[in-house]
Amino acid sequence: MSAANHNDIKKSLSIIIKPTSGASYKNFVDIMDELNITKIITAPAIDDSHITDIEKTFMKQNQIL
Repeated sequence: MSAANHNDIKKSLSIIIKPTSGASYKNFVDIMDELNITKIITAPAIDDSHITDIEKTFMKQNQIL
């Protein structure tokens, strides 16, 4: 992605993965595979300690959590 955008910081993509207590190792591997398939080469941030109440509410409303 950065090569296609000539390393333009304004066109960069940041990815934060926030696995919940219900996430499995397979879920993590699947998302890493998807990043690889889409050729997103930036290292994702992984943060399972700071899931906000708003994020939890959204996941519950959408039956994700």
